Amino acid sequence: MAPGLVRFALHVRYWWATFGGAGTAGGIGNGAVVASATGVSSARCGSLPAHLALKPDGGEVFSTNFDSDTISEIDTWNNTVLGTYAIGNRPSRAITSGWSKQSVIPDNDDLWVSNFGAESTSLYAIDEGRVANALRAGSRPDALAFSADEHLLLVANYGSGDVSVFRMLSKDGPSLVTLLPAGLQPNDIAVKAFRAK
Repeated sequence: MAPGLVRFALHVRYWWATFGGAGTAGGIGNGAVVASATGVSSARCGSLPAHLALKPDGGEVFSTNFDSDTISEIDTWNNTVLGTYAIGNRPSRAITSGWSKQSVIPDNDDLWVSNFGAESTSLYAIDEGRVANALRAGSRPDALAFSADEHLLLVANYGSGDVSVFRMLSKDGPSLVTLLPAGLQPNDIAVKAFRAK
């Protein structure tokens, strides 16, 4: 993950972009930025916002703040930061559940965050406002993706060159199913179809 990258999240009325690095981009400083038909405004987040995740209901967008070990929750209707919360060491990416019509996850209040510096992936319970679980991943976990039914969470591990596959619904909570070799420094992931026995 390189400073200075611009990331986008789309919503029906607005789009958001993160501006990494300590400087400014087009007069806009370090923070998550929202733009609408009426102009651009800025929502200040933690240091080095790296990635954005939009809740399926469109109510909030979350920024992972890489250098401050936090996530920020931003109200999508008025572009205000509702809160900034400790999450893990070097959070790099995030994904929310509840996007799929086939989803086995009943609600959309789960935010999964890869902690690039902690070899873990955290589950942040949005409605409860707390870290509810942490799964041990490979070295330097980065990109995240769900299977079509959201039964499996896949995490690309940049440092160890593999992908952790977690089963979301098991009797003891999310659990590691397998590690798949992926090659040198995988930093993104997309899932078309995937099945684990």
